[in-house]
Amino acid sequence: VSDEYGPEILEFDAAGRELRSFPLPAYFRVQQPDGDRDRENAGNRVGRASNRGMECLALSTDGKALLGLMQGPLLQDGRREGKKILGRRCRLLEVQLGSGALREFVYELDSEANGNSELLAIDSTRLLVLERDSESGEQAAWRRLVLIDLSGATDISGMSQLPEDLAAAGEDDVADGSEPAGHGAAGAVPSGP
Repeated sequence: VSDEYGPEILEFDAAGRELRSFPLPAYFRVQQPDGDRDRENAGNRVGRASNRGMECLALSTDGKALLGLMQGPLLQDGRREGKKILGRRCRLLEVQLGSGALREFVYELDSEANGNSELLAIDSTRLLVLERDSESGEQAAWRRLVLIDLSGATDISGMSQLPEDLAAAGEDDVADGSEPAGHGAAGAVPSGP
């Protein structure tokens, strides 16, 4: 189970008893949690933005790893505009179930207005990501299903803040809910060595 507000990844047995919690890098956590979203974002410089935590969780196809994708950028990877945290680069964390070993990658959103909502492993290196706007109901106007490939992507484990020139995991559009301005097949971001 992924807890968006830790963020945390927890394992439970069939009876609902917590078996273990997988340690995540400290820079995923805010130091001063607060029930008020605006105060929490204002009071922290590091960690997940309020209500933009580890929204997505998938099991690897071999059942040996969990992959968690942040809904939006961490505070230190985004920029502040008023009370909002904006940015396109989101952390994708792979946790080996047997050892707890971590690898970390970057997924780049199509737009700062979007967020990630689902993740599905297709094979040992490829995943599907459902990216969407932040609206609901009839106001929800845009969805994008993206196939990403982690082969050749840079493992950024231990990097508490992302440098500006870091390349994201390679991606290809699978399906768009609509075609936003400036978006097309050329919008794929190549992975770095």
